[in-house]
Amino acid sequence: MGHKKPDILLIIAFVVVLGAVTGSFITDAAPDTRMAPQQAGILVQ
Repeated sequence: MGHKKPDILLIIAFVVVLGAVTGSFITDAAPDTRMAPQQAGILVQ
């Protein structure tokens, strides 16, 4: 169980960074796609 917490934090950080990187690229093409990383973050929590 002690190993799961760092993994979850790592995944959340990864999703946030990924969302920020992809979001900046996708904002011009399709703003709706920016919601995908946010939904993934909610699912992780």
